[in-house]
Amino acid sequence: MAKAAVHAQFKHVIQQCMLNLSMACVRTCAAPDLRIAALFAFRKRPTIKSATVPQSAAGESDLRPQMRLYGHRGASSSRPENTLAAFAYALDRGAAGVECDTHAMRDGIVVLHDRTLQRTGLHPSKDEILHRNIKDMTMDEVSDVDIGSWKGSEFAEERAPSYEAFLALVAAKHGSCLVELKNHCGGSVQQMAAVTRLSGLDPEQVVFISFDLGLASAMKASAPEYKCFGIAEIMPCGIRWLDKWRALAFAWRCKAAGLDGVDYNADTRLVTPELVSDVRAQGLKCAVWVAAAPAANDVPEVWKAMDAAGVEIFTSNCPEEAFSWWGSLQPSE
Repeated sequence: MAKAAVHAQFKHVIQQCMLNLSMACVRTCAAPDLRIAALFAFRKRPTIKSATVPQSAAGESDLRPQMRLYGHRGASSSRPENTLAAFAYALDRGAAGVECDTHAMRDGIVVLHDRTLQRTGLHPSKDEILHRNIKDMTMDEVSDVDIGSWKGSEFAEERAPSYEAFLALVAAKHGSCLVELKNHCGGSVQQMAAVTRLSGLDPEQVVFISFDLGLASAMKASAPEYKCFGIAEIMPCGIRWLDKWRALAFAWRCKAAGLDGVDYNADTRLVTPELVSDVRAQGLKCAVWVAAAPAANDVPEVWKAMDAAGVEIFTSNCPEEAFSWWGSLQPSE
């Protein structure tokens, strides 16, 4: 058999195997972004044309924003997460904004990451309260729970703040915020929209984010003046174009849900200049986040890569080095 014929037959077998594997992924994979990506796995690697970047009158890009630093749960590297102390420190040290997590309670909205107080809380006499689901509690019940001592005895007076208290602090310090929606329902979404409107913060200062695109979409419908982003955690598989398709598939889902942007995990293998350009070509903004402190990707090498990629917001745990690094980006007066 001629060499060319052998090559063609081998190529056909490989393509057929890829097709079968891809269709199996489509049938079995629960994640929509992987299902979409799998449909393209057996095709020739697609070429995605990025939108032409408009130029300003001065000849500079209008779409190349400077990346801004937001404190992930406040300055959670050195302060107890999701406390007023953490939020205040991040903003005082120069962060453009802070990120918080929110849950609906029986009588309001609390700023807290977990569904219980068990991980970060300490109560002098009612240990059982730490194990209750936060949605079944009231602000008065959590007011005696110390959520700061786990980070240091000097934070023993810190309590889980109400959403109103969080917004008041951000407004007083002229900052901005990312507000993650966690355990919410239709009623609490409308309540959050109403409270946010009364905070004195401009719509440009508040962005709602959520892993639950349905919840983010509900917030957008309730408060269309505020931007809403979908949060993604996409672990790269090592095939660059396939990872890009997975990331873009998530962006398409956000676009279809009526959202304004995407918030990817800050992975340099995933978030590249090409990806960010294609996301922005869809009319979406791009932010990135890191996991709880200490995060391996919350370092200057990753900050620099994300800035070069065109990311607009980096949600960092704010190790001390972050403040000086971001400060060095500011134009000298």
